Amino acid sequence: MPSYNRSFLGFTLIELLIALAIISIALSLTVGSFPMIERYNVEHNARNVVNAVMYSRSLAIKEGNSVFLCPSKNSSTCDKTWSNKILVYKNNNSDKTFDQGDDLLQVYSLESDAILIRWGSFQRKDYLEFRANGMSNYQNGTFTVCHTNRDTTTAIPIIINVAGRPYFGRDKNNDGIREYSSGKPVKCS
Repeated sequence: MPSYNRSFLGFTLIELLIALAIISIALSLTVGSFPMIERYNVEHNARNVVNAVMYSRSLAIKEGNSVFLCPSKNSSTCDKTWSNKILVYKNNNSDKTFDQGDDLLQVYSLESDAILIRWGSFQRKDYLEFRANGMSNYQNGTFTVCHTNRDTTTAIPIIINVAGRPYFGRDKNNDGIREYSSGKPVKCS
């Protein structure tokens, strides 16, 4: 009877097929989770924006003075980019901008470089003011939170109503895209 020497190093066809099947299953699970991660990042940052708005509004009511929100890249000055940090401050010199002598109350960090946030309001200011009665200073408008891939299915509009209260835009027509208060679909451009 012939004896076979099992000194060959390598894989059998069955072992190779099993390994390829495991790799393909792992890849399909990983690739399928990217949209979920994008959605989570957008939702997380949208909640941070809402938290900043609600904190500012409640503090203005509690203390009986105006409280402001503005975008910042460095936590020390306001700029026009809402996607990095949001400063909450009391303006002590009535110029409505954050500068030396103003009280910095809170800094909200937005935790993803892959997020775009745009603020559009009635007066087109680069800040948001809440008065002592909790209402915005005629600045009702919308924050639009998008992923940098500009996919509108993950975008979230945060609407600030006349009373200064924030709420999330909804998908009223069930097409997978949330709408602004006007009923128009959210845009990430």
